[in-house]
Amino acid sequence: MRPRDLHGLTPGRVRALAAIVAYVAEHGRPPTHRELAERLGLGSTQSVRDYCEALHEAGMLVYTPGIARGIALTPEGVRVGAPAGRVRRGPGGPSGGSGSAQPSR
Repeated sequence: MRPRDLHGLTPGRVRALAAIVAYVAEHGRPPTHRELAERLGLGSTQSVRDYCEALHEAGMLVYTPGIARGIALTPEGVRVGAPAGRVRRGPGGPSGGSGSAQPSR
């Protein structure tokens, strides 16, 4: 059985969520699967899809497969994924970026 944090997430899922929150804070938009895979040191975008689907089921993000940058953080996802005391509130809301973390179409 895998260890879980207080939110029921495995360490890998917490790491993926933190990487998404950091990317949005840095770039003002969510990462692509490839960008997230590179940031996490993964060789496969399938692993990224698996993480995104699990984080979606946990209520940490809204995930729209098949859409470029189809990741949108929920307020809970930002709170859980942000380093302690580091959630910035920019004009785009709690995502920390200047724009929203909504998927682009």
